[in-house]
Amino acid sequence: MLLGKMPLPVREAEDRFFEIDRQIRDSIWGGYDRNADGTTDSSAALGAFNIGVVDVQTAASTLVTIRRVAETLALAELTQTNGANAFTFYLHRGSEGEPGIEPSCANAVTYMDQTDSTVDFEPCFTNRATSVLAAFRPLGIWPSTTDTTTPIPSGSTVQVELYLATDQVSVVRPTGVLMAGDRELGSGAGTPLPTIGSGPWISQGSPVAPPEPLPSGVAIDENQCQALGELCWNKFSWSFTTGRPAIAGEQLTFQVQMIGARAWSFGYEGQHRSLITIIPAPLPPTGLEFRAAINSPAQDEEVPNGEVVALGTVQFPDLGSTEAGDHPTRKHVEVSVDDPNFGSPIEATLDEASGTWSAPLGRLTTGAHTLYARAAIDTNYSSITSSSFTVSALSGNERVEWQVVADGAAPDSAFWRAANGLLQYSFEVNTTTYGRGTFQIYVRLMDGETQLAITSVTARFSGR
Repeated sequence: MLLGKMPLPVREAEDRFFEIDRQIRDSIWGGYDRNADGTTDSSAALGAFNIGVVDVQTAASTLVTIRRVAETLALAELTQTNGANAFTFYLHRGSEGEPGIEPSCANAVTYMDQTDSTVDFEPCFTNRATSVLAAFRPLGIWPSTTDTTTPIPSGSTVQVELYLATDQVSVVRPTGVLMAGDRELGSGAGTPLPTIGSGPWISQGSPVAPPEPLPSGVAIDENQCQALGELCWNKFSWSFTTGRPAIAGEQLTFQVQMIGARAWSFGYEGQHRSLITIIPAPLPPTGLEFRAAINSPAQDEEVPNGEVVALGTVQFPDLGSTEAGDHPTRKHVEVSVDDPNFGSPIEATLDEASGTWSAPLGRLTTGAHTLYARAAIDTNYSSITSSSFTVSALSGNERVEWQVVADGAAPDSAFWRAANGLLQYSFEVNTTTYGRGTFQIYVRLMDGETQLAITSVTARFSGR
């Protein structure tokens, strides 16, 4: 009897295991009167295993039965179908030894990409005693070889098909984790499933007797996957939902934690290839925009010779709240003149509250130039935007002046006023100052005290 005020721990995985255990035992041996009501209670009808005593009478038939039960349970775990916008990553294990060194498990590396290649190095058994009772750290880590090109909104589904071989007959519960950089996007545990123990039988201490007779050329203490082929592998299938988004330009990493396995090998080839499928959720109303826009210099604008200042706007996506283990992030905007590779970028002054930025470009040479800009969160960059403009051959001392005079009268040198801008200029005229009648509006271009050009236009004022 348990007494106290503290709540009992959550036992979803354990309860699921005992439910499966009852289904298997009752399928083989029949049920019994569990509640003493005089009627035999059986959980066999709840399962779809279709097994009996004959299926567990020999070691060989037991191995086949365990595999069949595991695959039946794994198939039931996947309840969603792949959407049209889903994309798949295949898990791989390569070998990267020094030149002249034969590939081996000792120099193997793991990764994932969107190619179902046939060059993976397997099987490679790894062991860690702490993984039998608890998942202290990932036992499988597969970073993507390329960064994402599309955002993955929060609420996306990750479907896992993981093939596993273990050294002993065991019950294994895997947990999948999807990462973007150092941020965890989501995780989920699969149903605990039995494994057939297809690793080395004697040297690893497996309680399962080897088949009799042994396959030709196979030693009793060596890895039996070579002889068993596809029968070596146990399939685990489950899915989970992400709770945080990823943006375009981030590197994804899939990790696996496990409880119940002492020594294991992951499958990569043929019918036992492991993979994950990501089904992106709809984009949120605010989107996951990650970009920098250039407002000035505008496309095809001609700017005066002199100090040039670039202006623009920026949008950063909401990546959710910071969690334990996340690295601090720094948002910034980079600009580059005539260099799309950003060899020596200029960091703009950012006003995150208003979503604007500015960057001094200095004095640029006369002629055509292209300005490039990109937003950045640490080392994750948005797509690049650009604006082509021209620096005029003016001296930098130029200005535009204007004056309004009565029709037929000449401009007065004492009444010239400065306009706003140079190549694109503007000014306001208060017509009530001049009254009713016909007038000439003069505009001239000055370089210091020298008049370079002058023009006028006739206008009629109503006096109101």
